[in-house]
Formats: sequence, structure tokens, C-alpha cells
Amino acid sequence: MMLQLVTDAVISKGYGGAPAFHSSEDGRMLSFKIGCKVYDKRADKETRWVNFNVNAFDDLAERVLAERDLRVRSNEHVIEKLQAELASPTSEEPAEHLSALLLEYQRLVQTARAANPSITALATSVDKAADIKREGLRLELEAIQSSYEDGSLPRASYKRLRENVALMQMDLEDNL
Repeated sequence: MMLQLVTDAVISKGYGGAPAFHSSEDGRMLSFKIGCKVYDKRADKETRWVNFNVNAFDDLAERVLAERDLRVRSNEHVIEKLQAELASPTSEEPAEHLSALLLEYQRLVQTARAANPSITALATSVDKAADIKREGLRLELEAIQSSYEDGSLPRASYKRLRENVALMQMDLEDNL
């Protein structure tokens, strides 16, 4: 057995829709893979992933599952706080920032709880989030337009706000 210390590693997704974590029927053993991104000039984009098999027995298996459960519960707590902040009329944070964080944490909880999170399911949730962001930006433009037409928004502010939303739209499309 070789002991290794790996930093900047992530738990690899299961291959072909299989679960990332595999546990024995009695729960005494847990196996998973961790991946670490390394430089390789021969690979596409000059990086590739190196995967290591990890087998956890008895106490270690329980700790890994407990940590995963703790991560889910802490993300749920953050979701509750974000929802409360979003609903608060005295909040100083922009609603779009809170909404983006809320979506991200909800996605994290959903994928951690899913028995078999597949690549297709993850890609679909990312696509849905992008669609929601597009719709939000469209609604933002409509609100800016109606405020300008009502006369409650000066022309200079109207132009600046529309430019900001246009930049957010371009940024969204560039990230897809």
C-alpha cells in the first residue's frame, strides 16, 4: 500500500451514469475515485485528469458518508439563509446575485442527493439555469424600458442600465 497526499482533487463522477460512491452491502467499505488535473503538453488544452482509486473501510467509510451528509445539510442551511435574505425588504444585496447563489446551492444539494447523477442530468440542470438567467435578464430589460417610458428613469441612467444588462447577456452567452 502506498500512502499519498493529494491536494486540489475532486471526487470523480461515476462513469456512464453510475453513482460516484460505491458501498458494500454491509456498509463497511466505500470506494470512489478522486481526480486531479495535471499538465500534459500532449493532451487537449494541455491538461488531463489523473484518477486514483480510494477504498475506505469501517470508520473511514462512515466519516466520508458523514462528511457528505454534513455538506448537504450545510448547503441546505445556506439555501434557507439566502431565501430569507432574498425575501427581506431590507436586504442590501442585489437580487440577481442572491438568486444566482441560490440556484448554485440548490444544484449542489440536488446532485449530492441524487442516487445516480448522470452527465446528462447535470448538463440539463446547467441548461435550465442558463434559460432562467436569460429570462431574468429579459425581464430586467423590460423593467428598465417601462421605467424609462414612465419618466421615472432619466435617459443617462436608462442607457447605463441597458448597457449593463447587455454586458451580462454577453457574459452569459460566452460562458455557455
